[in-house]
Amino acid sequence: MTDGDTSNNTQRPPAVWMQRYDQVRRFAQSAGRLPTQASTTDSALVTWMSNQRRSWNLSAEQQRLLAELPGWRWAPHEERWEERAEDLRMFVAAHGRPPRVRAVHARERSLGQWYSRQRLAHQRGELNPRRAVAFSYAIRGLTTS
Repeated sequence: MTDGDTSNNTQRPPAVWMQRYDQVRRFAQSAGRLPTQASTTDSALVTWMSNQRRSWNLSAEQQRLLAELPGWRWAPHEERWEERAEDLRMFVAAHGRPPRVRAVHARERSLGQWYSRQRLAHQRGELNPRRAVAFSYAIRGLTTS
């Protein structure tokens, strides 16, 4: 270990990791967002990002670099679910009813479809406990769930 290593207490990520990180960073800088399966022909970037989210042995420096990527989320699907639950909560609070699957407005229709899927999963006991509580909170005040 060198003197620089002990004073900094961070280790430079491996060169291969940095190459892939730089590819993702350049994509994000040019596109204004992270790559997705639908947005890039290089599915290796998307796979690499997914693997980083699941990795249990990232260094503090690797975690810091990933967190600096614009739009990086450690659990994007979970965060998206929470956003939809909050959208549902606000809709119910504003309208006093659940969103309709056959609504005229696309936004309500989309939320209505999500609500229907979550309601069915809730009734079947398929939501994890944290989601079940959040869903129940979002629809509180409705006569049917």
